[in-house]
Amino acid sequence: MSGTGGGSSEVETLVWERLEPGRFHAEHPLRSGEVYRGAVRAGTSVLPFGPIAAPGGAEWSFERPRVEELRAVSRASGGVERTVLASVWEEGRVATRNSVRDLRPALLWCFLFVFLLEALVSRIGWRLPELELRRRLAVPSPAADPAPETAIAPRTPEGEEVPRPAASERRRTRFARAKDGR
Repeated sequence: MSGTGGGSSEVETLVWERLEPGRFHAEHPLRSGEVYRGAVRAGTSVLPFGPIAAPGGAEWSFERPRVEELRAVSRASGGVERTVLASVWEEGRVATRNSVRDLRPALLWCFLFVFLLEALVSRIGWRLPELELRRRLAVPSPAADPAPETAIAPRTPEGEEVPRPAASERRRTRFARAKDGR
């Protein structure tokens, strides 16, 4: 096997361990940041492999103090070390002192209550009582619109008739007042 990272091209022979007939095993430590290429000679045949890159970075550095810090945090938070991820789902969730509660059931009940209350109020036709302040600030209702065109037109102090706007114009002004919030 040869390492080609950093420009060095050293050839190293590895010893193969026989596991069972037809199965062999060899190990070699890899330095991070280097790319390795190799070949396996079996009898008269040569099988090339590679390139293989060793993982690098902080997540792969297993320094003893860092591992101990992680274990201490795990113990303090009630965590458990898992080596087989399939076993994680077998145990129930461990309740801790500071566990977060799920608000979805409570919110669902609140929404259901408000929905049924609103349905009841709309069925029986109940309305909120009018408050005194609301009466004082009351906006004129649509029933207080100007009289239809057949009504007598108002007169100015001099006695002249004031022309009435057409029905479409009244609707337009009513719409503009509604937009303005009056």
